[in-house]
Amino acid sequence: MVIQNNIYPWFIGKNIFGTDKSGKRVIKGEFTPVQFPLTDQKFITFAPIVIDYENGQSSEGLRISINTNEEYFDITVNKFLEFAYYIIHTDMYAVACSMLNYVKTKPYLVNFRDYTEYNRYNNGDSGTSQNNFFRNIWLII
Repeated sequence: MVIQNNIYPWFIGKNIFGTDKSGKRVIKGEFTPVQFPLTDQKFITFAPIVIDYENGQSSEGLRISINTNEEYFDITVNKFLEFAYYIIHTDMYAVACSMLNYVKTKPYLVNFRDYTEYNRYNNGDSGTSQNNFFRNIWLII
């Protein structure tokens, strides 16, 4: 409901974006960033922005901040609408339940990597430490 009632109106209907006298895209309408609380300390904040590209073009976008204003990512309106479609039209509970059916299905450990095998130099096995990526980083530092 947050997306449909608070964020869609920025882009659909009373579009808050416009152009200034020089033809540059700007935010002309008034808006209040929408904060969606997840817990008492975790939240997601949505705010409209204008994304400027290096070639001089710009597009309407959305800034999504996670738990703080310093941690954010910017996406175009088209990508956001695609994201919103999946969030709104997907039954997350049913998807999670169906994924649980495959937890104990063979083949096991596909796309799994045991990083403890690279940690042998701590056990006194100096013969394998030459090819250890993390060991070589410590040598560089």
